[in-house]
Amino acid sequence: MKKSFTLQVKNLFSICIIALTLLFALKSETAFAQPAFTGGAAQFITICQDSGPNDITSLLAISDVNVGSTETWSIVSSTGGSLTGFTYATASTGATVTPVGLNYTPPAGSSGTRVFQIMVTDGTVSDITTVTVTIDPSPATPLAITGTTTECVGATNTLSDAVGGGTWSTDAAGIASIDAATGDLTGVSVGTANITYTISNSCGSNSVFAAVTIITTPSVPAISGASSVCVGATTTLSDATTGGTWTTDAAGVASIDGSTGDVTGVSVGTANITYSVTNGCGTGTNSTSISVIDLPTVAAISGASSVCVGSTITLTDATAGGSWTTDAASIASVNATGDVTGVGTGLATISYSVSNSCGTTVQTAAVT
Repeated sequence: MKKSFTLQVKNLFSICIIALTLLFALKSETAFAQPAFTGGAAQFITICQDSGPNDITSLLAISDVNVGSTETWSIVSSTGGSLTGFTYATASTGATVTPVGLNYTPPAGSSGTRVFQIMVTDGTVSDITTVTVTIDPSPATPLAITGTTTECVGATNTLSDAVGGGTWSTDAAGIASIDAATGDLTGVSVGTANITYTISNSCGSNSVFAAVTIITTPSVPAISGASSVCVGATTTLSDATTGGTWTTDAAGVASIDGSTGDVTGVSVGTANITYSVTNGCGTGTNSTSISVIDLPTVAAISGASSVCVGSTITLTDATAGGSWTTDAASIASVNATGDVTGVGTGLATISYSVSNSCGTTVQTAAVT
């Protein structure tokens, strides 16, 4: 502060008295300068619930032009929480002085606003600052994720959590994508993805996780097994994909066990056999045809019933593909074409046999 004086000097003694008075006044003004908080009389901080100790030394820095004065910080009042490091004292330097080791810890589990006042004094004069503390709550803790955790490729369902306000994310967007705000989960490709639900604020975050599986309509490879079966016989079909069901479109031709794939021939004909595998995304199928056959039907042998010794006759059968035999080659021989030659006198039985996978049917003729 500047001071102005108008003087009328009467004599040297008066001059000396005035000079001494002015010097004393100026020294007194400097000597008793007030220590002041650099942050002012009202200050504000924001901290997190259950945090601390929180360093508050920067809030309690002071300025004091005096050098060597003992500055002492002490608590005036507090509406809650723990203030540690008080009372603290240090010497002034004539510049800004920042105390060391002063901390504030909020009450356990509390949020909202608390206020404390701190005073600094040099022993003669003092200053007070009022600090308003805003205590932000810790983020809420989400509960278990609910919703369908198995989804089909191309389909969508919604995951949820009883605690709102969080954000959804996936660690494999190429398998399962999810809307960050709504929790809508969409299957992209077959596989497994981890879904995270996170609740965050300025004081941190809490998360829960759920694994989701993305599937598609079952792929059913070709059916393995015989393509034919005899009437009254059974054969087993199979497929590399397990857990399916077998059906037939012609149970009067070929019946099938729905679980084992055992096919039984009922009557001659063709049936289509289907193997179906179902999951939550649909049904995959594959089919095969199976022929039901029976013993060959062989027509009666045609031709002469006698032959002279040394002569040949030809026997025939309307059913092709058979073979000829004789039971008495010393009386009558027969070749593959049914030519019978008389060898000696007597009776021989000529047989014509036709075979398939179900067995052999034989027709006979007596030749003398």
